[in-house]
Amino acid sequence: LKSYLADLEKNKVPKSGKPPVANDASDLAWKSLLNLRGLPLSNLLLASTLRSQVVDAWSGIFAWCCYFHGQRVYAETVSENAAKAIATISSLILALYVDADMKIPIKATIGVLALCTRLCMHPASPTAPFILLSILQSSTTIDNMDEIVIAADDDSKKIARILILKLQLIISQSPIPAEHTFHFVHALTNFLSIPDHPLAWTLLADTATWVVSRMLSLVAPLIGTNGSQNYSRCVHTGLTFLERALVEHNCPRSVSQAVDAGLLEAICILSTTVDRGDFAPCKPPLQHILRDILPSNLMYLSVIKMMKREHKDISPKLVDATVMKSYLCDDWMSWVLLLYTRARIAKLPKEIRGVGRVACEYANCSKTGRKSELHACGGCMYMYYCSRECQRNAWPTHRTLCKLKKSSTAREHYSLCFSLYSNLNVVVGGVPMLLDSDASFIPQLMFTDAQVHLPHLRKVTKRDFPNEPVENFMLSIDYTNVNYPAGTCSLKNINTYVFPPSENQSMDPANRNAQNQEMLNVVLRKPRCYTFIESIFMFGKERKTRNVVMGRSLWFSPRSDNVQSALDWQNDRCENHEPELGLRERFMSLTV
Repeated sequence: LKSYLADLEKNKVPKSGKPPVANDASDLAWKSLLNLRGLPLSNLLLASTLRSQVVDAWSGIFAWCCYFHGQRVYAETVSENAAKAIATISSLILALYVDADMKIPIKATIGVLALCTRLCMHPASPTAPFILLSILQSSTTIDNMDEIVIAADDDSKKIARILILKLQLIISQSPIPAEHTFHFVHALTNFLSIPDHPLAWTLLADTATWVVSRMLSLVAPLIGTNGSQNYSRCVHTGLTFLERALVEHNCPRSVSQAVDAGLLEAICILSTTVDRGDFAPCKPPLQHILRDILPSNLMYLSVIKMMKREHKDISPKLVDATVMKSYLCDDWMSWVLLLYTRARIAKLPKEIRGVGRVACEYANCSKTGRKSELHACGGCMYMYYCSRECQRNAWPTHRTLCKLKKSSTAREHYSLCFSLYSNLNVVVGGVPMLLDSDASFIPQLMFTDAQVHLPHLRKVTKRDFPNEPVENFMLSIDYTNVNYPAGTCSLKNINTYVFPPSENQSMDPANRNAQNQEMLNVVLRKPRCYTFIESIFMFGKERKTRNVVMGRSLWFSPRSDNVQSALDWQNDRCENHEPELGLRERFMSLTV
């Protein structure tokens, strides 16, 4: 051991790189490195004297490892030789890191993460450096992630793509290697602990969510076979990754990826296996995904379509034998009922969803109709009039809003707070996070759910506000209560309503705030001609508030029997209404 460490002293590292030459300092150091790796280090390091020698020699060992990366990896033209050198360097550091006294100096070494990253970036790299990177990243910091990205030529896309592709190759093996799979997913999960870092953004913008979900769908059926206990860490880490990934940034896209990769079937299978000792830690994250995350994303049309497609592909026998007999039974039934309720809403006629219906904005005119039947203001393209005369008469009150919309620096299609007859997209860093179809579905869902909750709210007005005209109230629907995933309803007086603060991503907060107030003035001038609706929902882990004004008053518009039947009025549950049928009865009715 002393001989090997003597050859690996830091002062013997050449000042500049050169090809290997027999019996020179680098050749002797390489042989000593190989011999050191061949020793039973875990046993040798038990002796305090030997351990102190290795700890003292670590700076030299690391300096030589960096030198050998340039000499025997970067400059090597034969891939097989480069792969062997990478494996030797990585496995040696891994073997040393096992010792408690070695962990501190190794993790404190400046450049150790950069070296691991460069080893991972080589096309011929085996899995060893990725495992080392995962272990060293157990406590992720911004500085660590910056070091990794800089070592990857300052290209977060490159390192993200390599990590994802390597994991795809690993889970395509048969049988799936549990240890390697765990370390790759563990590394990805750690990167998401700082979600605003460019590397985390890149992983989520790529297919990391799909690949991890695919891993879960492939590993879940293996539980119960020989050696399945080795997969417990893979499952728990994979679920932890999804808990983070499905609530960050473009969450509808991430949820759609996870569902497309087989997440629903994995939930069914895992629901009956997580009661086993090794898998018990998987129970909370599995329930959190099914009970909280998946229902909250049923606000978006693309997610609804993906979930419905994948749900239909799951065998009913599998569902009955697994999740329906598990602790997730009620959560599963609640999610399925919400899924098909939202799917029905998406197929309702446009008139029911509030699409295309507008009212003449002139205060003394009560005409309403389709957009094609009225004329949009040529200045803002938002207000509608039944005639030129009404438009001229309304101009004194419309002038302020028209000028605000024309001077807005943001595209109104991606408005952030309050808009009339328009999509309500979510913007992050000036970039729309939703598909157009998702953004346009939100106000349609709000209008339709407002009709569902209206009978409940009529009872509330009679009970709590018997002397207040109903047109003075706006309809508020809160989708953030997990106990009522279809939303809870409440009333707010439009005369005292205060808009939430403009979000940080707003391109022109002052303009948006002014527009909000002017749009509220529109409602206040003709409260019997408009429906003012507020919705509160979760976009990932952020609580969002959106407001729409519909050119029709629900308070004074009778509902048709067809609408009531389509929306199943009597069985919608919220804080102000308990359905006639219980959860299981409603689920069985849907199944039949």
